[in-house]
Amino acid sequence: MAICGIGMVGTGAVQAQQASVTSDADLSKEAAQADSLYKVMNMVAALPLYEDLHQRQPQSYVWNERLAMCLLGNVSQQPPAERAATNERAQTAARSESWGR
Repeated sequence: MAICGIGMVGTGAVQAQQASVTSDADLSKEAAQADSLYKVMNMVAALPLYEDLHQRQPQSYVWNERLAMCLLGNVSQQPPAERAATNERAQTAARSESWGR
């Protein structure tokens, strides 16, 4: 019974490690896609990707900066009533504590 328990713990650790690798691979793929869109200034398409990247790694100053820029890039396409809230979100992302400010 003790051996079986150790085997299960070991299997769980391997599965958790594999999930982490998959998550890292997914994160890298999503980051590359977001970066490609950002480089061609497609802020509309890049925004949801940077929102997700920021949510997954809120400490990343790169995701904070690019999220802020994408938000600002989308302001002109929003109804006037929503623009102030989007500007505030962009300012909050740009002032994030992860920038060391």
